Amino acid sequence: KITSDGTRFIQQTASISPDGSQIAYDKPSEDGATFDLFAISALGGTSRKLAVRATSGLWRPDGARVGFIRTTNIRIRSDSPFMEFWTVSGDGSDLRREFADSLFVTKGGNYRFSFCWSPDGRSIVWIRSQSSASQFLVIRELETGKERRLTDGNENIDAMAWTRDGKIIFSSNRGGNTNLWVVSANGGEASQVTKGGGPDLAVSIAASGNELVYLQQQLVGYMWIANVDGSELRQISQDEREIWEPAFSPDQKRIAFIMNDPDPLTEKSDIYVVDRDGNNRRRLTTGNPNIRIPAWSPDGRRISYTVPPTNLGSDTGKPKLFAVDADNPGAPRLVGQFSRTGYLDEDHVVTLDGSRSYISTLSSGETRRFFTDSASVWSLMDGKQLAYYDSRAATRGWWVVDIAPINAAELLRQPGDVVMPTMRGKPRKISSSPGYLARWTTSPSRTWDILQYAGNDQLRMISFSRGTDKLLPARFPGITSRSFDISDDGKEVVFVTPRLVSRLVQLENVFE
Repeated sequence: KITSDGTRFIQQTASISPDGSQIAYDKPSEDGATFDLFAISALGGTSRKLAVRATSGLWRPDGARVGFIRTTNIRIRSDSPFMEFWTVSGDGSDLRREFADSLFVTKGGNYRFSFCWSPDGRSIVWIRSQSSASQFLVIRELETGKERRLTDGNENIDAMAWTRDGKIIFSSNRGGNTNLWVVSANGGEASQVTKGGGPDLAVSIAASGNELVYLQQQLVGYMWIANVDGSELRQISQDEREIWEPAFSPDQKRIAFIMNDPDPLTEKSDIYVVDRDGNNRRRLTTGNPNIRIPAWSPDGRRISYTVPPTNLGSDTGKPKLFAVDADNPGAPRLVGQFSRTGYLDEDHVVTLDGSRSYISTLSSGETRRFFTDSASVWSLMDGKQLAYYDSRAATRGWWVVDIAPINAAELLRQPGDVVMPTMRGKPRKISSSPGYLARWTTSPSRTWDILQYAGNDQLRMISFSRGTDKLLPARFPGITSRSFDISDDGKEVVFVTPRLVSRLVQLENVFE
């Protein structure tokens, strides 16, 4: 053990100085507001802060300075609107911004970044992003600012290493799978180094230039079903793919879930449906970016889902709600630019735009404002009660209010800009549990129970019909936020346990 400055988060990067005496690493600040860069003796002791808002620290080959990156992410925010490359001396003095990359496209948020030093420390090779699906390599001379482009783009790139004889090894999915490639620092065609399924990610080259070590790493998830008391736990998926956000069908015979592309550099995911015993898996969508929140309609015919904004091209910067037929999928239908919260009936859903709620009609696309601002409506509860989450500081939490019996179609026949039910009595607070859109089940049970992630492998059950909020005594090993659902009868839980599958691979005589 070298460090003793504990953190709730995983250390992001670590770099050993060329003489082996120092380690540079980044970690979150105590309040989690920033990622900061530190250095510590390889023998341990007290760490020293080199810079705030810093990531991807890497010692220069002479050991005198550490390079690092600032991005548009709030915790490692750059001083300009652009990606920035900085250096700092090993004692934390002489902080310098070497350049700001005004050509790096950060719009949409799904960008990759990395760099590595040239053997003489005068230049770096830098990932420049054109979009979430296209990056290329640029060599930049730090003193003169001169640049030359090495690759064409239209690929995802992850990490690089620069050999002493002028080769640059990098991780790319240009061949389909994420493998290692090599290109001369003087330019030219890239050649493939590794083959197979990969993904081959972080790479480090030996001083001889003829041995390298790289990391194969894949996040996978396994799906399980158990009773809410934790009994009869059974695994229903076996293959090593990243899956998440399972959702029971109303009849509990099928499960919808999200499966990510096997290439971790590709920002794609799709909706799948599988029988509860793990058989008959079918894909319903094709090649979507980062699908979220799959949910069945009450009759089990449709599945709705949300696609977060990309901010690329003609994208409006708002999430999009789609619906697809569960049995004969075809092309998904765009419902509107909202996030879904709950189904009111087979054809009407409650949607959100910020803190405002709406009723959207799946068949026609009609949308009307619903209820008051800062109250995110979740359900009408058989048309006799309204459940909602209040996001205002003084009244934050889950609430229920009795209403005059009404359904969605009747609400939509009301005149005016905002449709409102007639409330009977005062709202009743059910729970102060936080995390409205961060960790709740996608649909309620038919007794109006939902589950929320409580940490430590446990779940909370919030019951709107009973007005209770309790911690379930059972533990569900490996359960995480947003990866579980409750069955319609309220007796079962389906959940996903993620696991990081990693191995280091060493290659010798690579270029002989």
